[in-house]
Amino acid sequence: MHIKEMAMKWTFLMIVWLLTCLHGSIICLLKKISLIVFSRTGRVYILDMYNPEIYPHDYEARRRIDQKVEVVSGTTTDEYLNKLDKALKDAWEKFKPELVVYNAGTDILNGDPLGRLKISPEGIAMRDEKVFKFARDNCIPIVMLTSGGYMKSSARVIADSIKNLSMKRLIDMSSPL
Repeated sequence: MHIKEMAMKWTFLMIVWLLTCLHGSIICLLKKISLIVFSRTGRVYILDMYNPEIYPHDYEARRRIDQKVEVVSGTTTDEYLNKLDKALKDAWEKFKPELVVYNAGTDILNGDPLGRLKISPEGIAMRDEKVFKFARDNCIPIVMLTSGGYMKSSARVIADSIKNLSMKRLIDMSSPL
């Protein structure tokens, strides 16, 4: 199905975990999709978990966030995952999407110079697992976009998370692209 056809028929939940200036380009992409969706249905919902000390300074982008979940510098894995659980529950109560576009940034990783959070590699895998379970449990297709992450270790963290999603049968890596 072509993206314009999807946009005319589906409602979208955009889940964003990108904490840096790159987010602006993702919002631009989302704005293009949103323009199509809003012109037909007006049904896009953005859930964004972000560090307000560093993002978003783009106030136009900030206005478009429907559900803001602030995680300040130093936020730990447990605190982060608790906020995520509540955010997903709240999002589902407010909005019933037909597609989840999940921007899975790794700049939340402990030690990342821009994200400033203290999320462990296991915490990132758990975050991804929770989002994928949310989509599966509610029978919603999901698109995962990796982004952010400014350390060499981010690639390994992403790969380990993908393996975890496969082992938990939340994605199927056996079928060819």
